[in-house]
Amino acid sequence: MTNLFRHIEFLLLRHDCVIVPGLGAFIVTTTPARIDHDTRRIFPPYRSVMFNQAVTLDDGLLANSYARSLSLTFEEARQVILKDVASLHNSLRTNRVIEIGRLGQLSMGEEDQLQFSPSKAPDAISSLVGLSSISLPDARKAAKQRAISSKRLAEKNEDSPYYHFRINRTVIKFTAVFAVVLALALAVIMYPVPHDSREQRASVVPVEVLIPTAKQKATPAPAIESNVPAPTEVTAEPTVKIEKPAPSYYMIVATFHSKKEAERYAATHSSDEYPLEAVSSRKLTRVSAASSNNKEELIRKLNSPTVAKRFPNAWIWTSSD
Repeated sequence: MTNLFRHIEFLLLRHDCVIVPGLGAFIVTTTPARIDHDTRRIFPPYRSVMFNQAVTLDDGLLANSYARSLSLTFEEARQVILKDVASLHNSLRTNRVIEIGRLGQLSMGEEDQLQFSPSKAPDAISSLVGLSSISLPDARKAAKQRAISSKRLAEKNEDSPYYHFRINRTVIKFTAVFAVVLALALAVIMYPVPHDSREQRASVVPVEVLIPTAKQKATPAPAIESNVPAPTEVTAEPTVKIEKPAPSYYMIVATFHSKKEAERYAATHSSDEYPLEAVSSRKLTRVSAASSNNKEELIRKLNSPTVAKRFPNAWIWTSSD
């Protein structure tokens, strides 16, 4: 049943309607941004999820998602969905209310009618992604306030014995840069850097000793005999690298058209527990969190709570596909 909720959440990100056979349809509606002239506020666009129990015609969207994730045929995926829906109905009869993942709650009414309550209001969902309503400024009040400020400033200048000048910030910055350049130029002109010559330095050692003559330069230094034997080259034995056969099944967490994007995603989201790697095929490059030649072992890992929380959209891919 947890897999059912996870597939519904995943499909609602890309589709406006997800039909669950035997249960109903989850429908996403998009409301555009609007302006409330009475309250002078701008409200951002938002998406809300609704539930319609009357829509039960299976369009195959959910079954295809199951088949891709679990590497099943279309008919096998439909049978798994029917089992999950039957388990959901049993929970509703027992508890009357169940949580539909992060979407909200599904409850059983007095006449066995299903009722859906979203987890968050549309305004709360918009604020989570940084979209919140803003108020429009009143142009008349702003103009009136500027007029009052200008009048007060003029009255203050008339009463003050000093003159006030307004200078642009760009002019101030240009003047400061020009002053620094001018100061550096004057410093170089007035205090030139002396040439570094050894003859001009004061020393208790004669200059002739500091500066070698042409004869001293031509005399090579005596060779120092050494009893240390010359190093002998050690030839490393060639190592034979045994390549392991590539696994047949991978647990895929992301798919890209570019290999560089897949490698960048793997390097960013990899961890000690789940080292990610890029697996290339003919047209796509997928990011794998685990691989094995045993499909059942990889499916058990996919359905574990840890993987479901860390990679909710993971699925099994066969390398021979």
